[in-house]
Amino acid sequence: MIHLPFINKYPYTSFEAVNIDWLLNQVSKIPVLEDKVNQHETRITTLEETAADHEQRLQAAEGDIDALEGRMDTAEGDIDQLQDDMGTAQSDINSLKGRMTTAEGDIDALEGRMDTAEGDIDQLQTDMNNTQIKDQKQDNDIAGLDSRITTLEGQDKVIANPGGTGANLNTISIDDVTYVIPSGGGGGGGSSVTPNPAGTPTATLNTVDIDGTVYDMPVDASDINQINSTISALDTRVETLEDTIGDTGSISRFFHVETLENTNTVQDFTDQYSTFEVPYGAEALVFVEASFDTTNFGSTQRSLGVYIRKYESGGYVNEAMSKYTVYGSEPAMITQSADFNLITVLGEGTYHIAARVNASGAYKQYHVSLNGKSIILRKNPNA
Repeated sequence: MIHLPFINKYPYTSFEAVNIDWLLNQVSKIPVLEDKVNQHETRITTLEETAADHEQRLQAAEGDIDALEGRMDTAEGDIDQLQDDMGTAQSDINSLKGRMTTAEGDIDALEGRMDTAEGDIDQLQTDMNNTQIKDQKQDNDIAGLDSRITTLEGQDKVIANPGGTGANLNTISIDDVTYVIPSGGGGGGGSSVTPNPAGTPTATLNTVDIDGTVYDMPVDASDINQINSTISALDTRVETLEDTIGDTGSISRFFHVETLENTNTVQDFTDQYSTFEVPYGAEALVFVEASFDTTNFGSTQRSLGVYIRKYESGGYVNEAMSKYTVYGSEPAMITQSADFNLITVLGEGTYHIAARVNASGAYKQYHVSLNGKSIILRKNPNA
């Protein structure tokens, strides 16, 4: 037995007694404390494991957040771009709406025009079934085609206003058929028409009937008398001039006959037969007669012209001109040919004659015949 100098409750009473109750009481608490410690250690371990798991999950969440932030930046950029694209798309849609509205209006207008055209076609078909549609222009086209076919078939050529001295024509043979040329008065036998007859006129022509159409003359009797008087005076003066200077070589004659292709441009004739010269210090009275045959043009409107041109500064300059317009609605005999004159006074220089047929559509040939003369009116003796 252990002998201690002290006891628990009452000191100095029994030195051999030991306080077993207190010791047992203290020792009995140790397992409980150990159990609690173990429990706390378990809980701490669990908390540590949970904290570690939370740490890992937090790190993963932070990575996901970083990735989401990048994706969010990209998404925000895409949204901004989509907003811009949407604005552009809305503008394009508005523009397309306007264009669609215009297109619908055009379609409606075209539908109206198509209805009108269909009605016109139906009417034309009805007219074609009931009657033969033909107007003066078609007559001219047909006449032009007939003339061209006749030429291609090698028929004899008839030249209008050929000039020169001819014989009286009493009969004519066409396609092996001999026709008699009527002469004398009316009564169904026809009337005799003589160009430039001799003698004094005994009547005035105010109108003329051609193929059933009555044409009014552009001038009255007083105008004709005045014109005749003026022409007579001019003829007298010209004859006087020709008699005065005819032997000096001061009268220059020129002419040109050619079949040309219509190019809508002035075509110069620079050969020796269409050129004349007015000497230094002189003036010349110039006469030009122009005859055009435009049968090939049918009813096409065209402008005919004859020109006197002078070469200056590297090119030709128009000094004088005369023009005539064919509208194509006249009877074919009128539209096929035209004759007109050009009278002018020119100073010194070298001149060329030119012609032009200006018409729309495909180019066609025309025949032109030019005749003229230049008469010196005044000449510088020192020239």
